[in-house]
Amino acid sequence: MNGLLGGIVPNNAAMPIDLLPPLDARVFAFGFGLALLTGILFGLAPAMQASRPDVEQALREASPGAGRRRQRTRRGLVVAQLALALVLLSATGLFVRSLQNARHIDPGFDSSHVLLMGFDFPKELDRTHSAPFFRRLLAATKAIPGVESASYGNHVPLWLEGGDWEEVRIDGYTPGPDENMKIDISLTWPGYFSVMKIPLTEGRDFTEQDDTHGMPVAIVNQAFASRYLAGKTASGSRIWINDTSTLVVGVARTARYRRLTEEPRPFLYAPHLQWLPSGTALHVRIAPEAPAADIAARIRSEVHSIDPRIATVGASLDEVTRTAVVPQTLGAELFGAVGILALLIASIGVYGLMAYSVSSRRREIGVRMALGAQSSQVRRLVLQEGASLAVVGLGAGLLAALAVSRLLRSLLVEVSPNDPFVFAAVLSVLVAAALLACWLPARRAARLDPVQALRAE
Repeated sequence: MNGLLGGIVPNNAAMPIDLLPPLDARVFAFGFGLALLTGILFGLAPAMQASRPDVEQALREASPGAGRRRQRTRRGLVVAQLALALVLLSATGLFVRSLQNARHIDPGFDSSHVLLMGFDFPKELDRTHSAPFFRRLLAATKAIPGVESASYGNHVPLWLEGGDWEEVRIDGYTPGPDENMKIDISLTWPGYFSVMKIPLTEGRDFTEQDDTHGMPVAIVNQAFASRYLAGKTASGSRIWINDTSTLVVGVARTARYRRLTEEPRPFLYAPHLQWLPSGTALHVRIAPEAPAADIAARIRSEVHSIDPRIATVGASLDEVTRTAVVPQTLGAELFGAVGILALLIASIGVYGLMAYSVSSRRREIGVRMALGAQSSQVRRLVLQEGASLAVVGLGAGLLAALAVSRLLRSLLVEVSPNDPFVFAAVLSVLVAAALLACWLPARRAARLDPVQALRAE
C-alpha cells in the first residue's frame, strides 16, 4: 500500500515489528539438527585422540603437575565464558536502562487514545478530488459516538518513515556557511493540535479558509521561533517556503518528530487544504472508555460508503510511536536472552571445572586433611581457586564490555556507556553465580574422608 501508514499491520501487536516468529516443526528440526551437529563437531577431536592412545604419554600425564597443565585449556574456556557473559549482560543492562529512560521522555504530544487511519487513493483520482472526500469523512467521523476530536496530518511523529522537508528562507536571518535550511514540515487540517494535545503558545490554528484560495500561511514550533525569529513576535512574521512568501500565524510547542533522543529542532506546519498532499492520515482522539476496534470499523465503513475504491489501513498512535524505542527494545530482548544463556553456560563451566579439579586432587586434599587441615580450610582452598578464575574472567570481560559499550553509544538514551550502576549490578550477579558454582564442589571437598581418599589412590 502506498499510503502514509502502508507499513503498519492493523492488529493488536505490541509493536509493528515482530522478531519472534511462531515455533513450528521446521524451527524445532533446525534447532535439533544444529545441536546434533555441534555435539558431533566438538566431540570429534577428543574421540579421535582417545582412539589412538599413547601409553607413555598417559603415564607421564598421570603426575600431579601434568594434570594441572592439562587444565589450562579448560580454564581458558571458562575465563572466556565469564568474559562473554559480562559483555552481553552489560549491554543488556544499558539497553534496559535506555528503554526505561525513553519511556519517561515527554514527546511533546499525547499519543494515548488516538487512532490513525491511512488511505490509498487509486491513480485515477487526482488531488482535487481528495479534499471533498476528506471533508465528508471528517464530518462522519466526528459524528461517531466515542470520538472526541478528529483531524488530518501527513506526518506521524516518531514513525520510521521520517517525514517531508522544504527549503526555507527567513527575512533578516543569514544562514551560516554550511547551515542546512531544509526544515521538516507537516501538512495538517484544522483541529490537528487539539487532537494531538500540542498547545499553541502564540497565534491561531488553521481554519477552513486557509485553502488554495487563501494567503499562504504556516505555524512554526518554539524551536523555529527562538532560532530564526528571535527578538520579534513570531505571529505576523513572514518566511519563504520554496520561494513562496508565507505568513506565520501561530507558534506550537516543540515536540519530538523523528527520534525521542533528538535535540529541539525547528519544525513547520502548513495547511493541508493549501498544499493538497497525496498522502495523509486521519487522527482520531477517542474517549478512554470507547471501543477502539468498533470505532475503527465504523470509520472503514464510512470510507467505503463515500468511495469504495479507497483502501484503508489503521493503527493506534501508541503502536506507531513505539517504533521510536525499537532499537532499545530489541537490544534489551536479544542481548538479554543471549546474556542469560551465557550466564548459565559460564556457571556450568565454573562448576564443571571446579568439580573436576576437586576430583583430580582427591589425594592432595586427603593428605592435607590427614595432616590436620580443617574442613573450612579445604573449602577456602577450593573457593580461592574458583575466585581467582572469576577475577581473571571478569577482569577481561570488563575491559571488553567497556569497549563494546562505546559502540552502542548512539543507541543509548540518557545513560552513559560506562554507567557504574549497570556494571556494578552485572559484576555482582556474575560474582554471585561464580561463587555459587564453586561452593558445591568446595562443600564436597570439605566433606571428603581422608582415609577413603588415600585408600582409593
